[in-house]
Amino acid sequence: MAFFNSGSRALVEILTRLQSAETPIPVDHTFFEFGSIRYHIQEARKLYHKFAEIVEPTKEGYALTLKLNFSGLTRPKDRAKATSQISRLQSVVLSSQLKDMLGRLGPSGTTKLVYNQSDPFFVSRMPAAPAGKISAIFPMRFRDDTDTAVAASFFQELQDVGNSFAGAPKCSWSPIPPPELRGELVQHLTTNGGFVSFDIFSRHVKGKRAAKTAWILLNFQAYVKYHIKCTRSYIQSRMRKREEILTEVIQNARLRGSADKKTLQGTIHPFAEHLVYFLLFAIPTLVPTLMGRGSIIGVLLYLSYVDFMNNMGHCNFELVPKWILKVFPPMKYLMYTPSFHSLHHTQFRTNYSLFMPFYDYIYNTMDNSTDELYERTLKGTEETLDLVHLTHMTSVQSTYHLRIGVASIASKPSDNSVWYMWMILPMAWLSMVLAWVYGSSAFIVESLKLKKFKMQTWAIPRYNFQYGLICERESINSLIEKAILDADGRGVRVLSLGLLNQEKQLNRSGELFTQKYPNLRVRLVDGSGLATAVVLKSIPLETKRVFLCGTSSKVTQAAATTLCERGVQVIMNQKKAYDMLKLQVPERNTIYLKLSSDEIPQIWIGDNIDDMQQRRAQKGTIFVPTSQFPLKKTRKDDCTYLSSPAMKIPEIMQNVHTCENWHPRRVMSAWRIAGMVHALEGWDMHECGDDMMDTEKVWSAAIKHGFIPLTKA
Repeated sequence: MAFFNSGSRALVEILTRLQSAETPIPVDHTFFEFGSIRYHIQEARKLYHKFAEIVEPTKEGYALTLKLNFSGLTRPKDRAKATSQISRLQSVVLSSQLKDMLGRLGPSGTTKLVYNQSDPFFVSRMPAAPAGKISAIFPMRFRDDTDTAVAASFFQELQDVGNSFAGAPKCSWSPIPPPELRGELVQHLTTNGGFVSFDIFSRHVKGKRAAKTAWILLNFQAYVKYHIKCTRSYIQSRMRKREEILTEVIQNARLRGSADKKTLQGTIHPFAEHLVYFLLFAIPTLVPTLMGRGSIIGVLLYLSYVDFMNNMGHCNFELVPKWILKVFPPMKYLMYTPSFHSLHHTQFRTNYSLFMPFYDYIYNTMDNSTDELYERTLKGTEETLDLVHLTHMTSVQSTYHLRIGVASIASKPSDNSVWYMWMILPMAWLSMVLAWVYGSSAFIVESLKLKKFKMQTWAIPRYNFQYGLICERESINSLIEKAILDADGRGVRVLSLGLLNQEKQLNRSGELFTQKYPNLRVRLVDGSGLATAVVLKSIPLETKRVFLCGTSSKVTQAAATTLCERGVQVIMNQKKAYDMLKLQVPERNTIYLKLSSDEIPQIWIGDNIDDMQQRRAQKGTIFVPTSQFPLKKTRKDDCTYLSSPAMKIPEIMQNVHTCENWHPRRVMSAWRIAGMVHALEGWDMHECGDDMMDTEKVWSAAIKHGFIPLTKA
């Protein structure tokens, strides 16, 4: 890794230019270098005999003032050497302080170093560390989200490459503060780029190497930011170069035929044809009206039917199920299909009938490939998927929030109601009844792409209230089982269970299916590991006590267990939940569990915290939900509600046209992202039942792939 030279190149250039001038030239330069080092160069009014002399007192705003006289240095070699020494003066001053401190650092303790107000760093020696071993810890902060994403990848590779060499000092990176910084102020530990740590051995601070080590530590943060900017510039230049090459290829691929220009035939109908269409479609409504037998309902139904059939015929995909034509064969002659009408636009002079193919059969104008195209289009081309996220509808209106629903509604969170929702509510109720009666399998909601990984979201045709009905559990489990087997047969690598599809009372968080089908190739993921990690990252670092309440869940118990391991006291007021959790927490950490109804801290974590419990909270309480469903904000005026565990998705994820339930645009639940990370990393284990991924491992993997934490409500 090539770091910055200890000499100031700008200072060398200015001093060299002044020395080479034949006549004295006026000079008054002020400039900054990395590390917020400011220089001011000005010609002196008096002539001094010494080469360099320190001026006391120093100029206001500066740490050192020097008077220089190069007239006594006649040889160019001496002048160049003197200029080089002067340019390294700032590195000597700064690094000498750090060098002395590294040599005098006590047996334990952490020291904060502020050479740049915006980028302080820490030097620490832990009591259990080997003799002579020191750790340098750098909190990394970036102004641009793109820089943060590039830096996360850079730090991960830096850690992997550094640790691959046996003799190199250990390098580590973590999005959370390391144990050495416990007790530091929160404002010093608030970063968006994580923390980079290096081990420093005694050999690094001895002799001539001490100054070099100090200089590297002082400039590490500046070097990283410089490297990130250069990387972005390189990536953008490569992208522009590829664009130029692609444009050139496309231009060279143009046909070099006749130079005569020919008019392109459009698909817009002539105006006279529009009039004829209008008159033909108006006959069924005008005739009854002129005869005095018209009906407003009849007109509305007729217009709705015509509009629906016209849009269906031009929707460019086949949606008429095969079972309709099997149950009622005459329907083949009474209703056309999208594939039937597509042949009219591609083959011409065939399939003239609009809506009713009956007359094409009579006059023998039906295309011979109609039936074959219908069968082939209905079957479709199955693509190999890497991931399937299995979700379900929530409320009655959630039908419109799906990708196949209303686009303007689906592009906003589900809790963002619109004024006309009550007008289309009857259709939502009808779709719910039809899904309940006829929904026999999961259906595709949307298709996404991240890098080379293809993903789909499938929805079980059931709603929230149905998951609470005991009589529906067997039916819902059958639908989930069918979706899992379908995904397994199609070669899907990972299937993540979303919302209530992973309910413990329903299928033990998916364990029911792994036990029933032990040879499943698809990996089932409930996402509890990443969800727990997001919950833990949402809790302020200085927290010493938390209040655990609400319904017990896998994520809640895992978060409480981890907090006890960290020495954070977990207070509960429910005896049954307290006894259950005490059995899961290691015996050495049970001292951090406490059953009390009087002590209520200001950090609340839990699932389904009801209104009565929320009213007991102190003013300023922070609610950290552990459920996929958001908390009802009873105390939103004087308390803070964090969002349900979620993260921002990378900008490179494609086809994200809708919001996931109540989350904002391009924000997804941690349970869903966990499935993506599982597929991206190629992990080969199930995460269901009592099994859970390591929280730090899955969190680091999510950050590495560009997912950004989201902790605000």
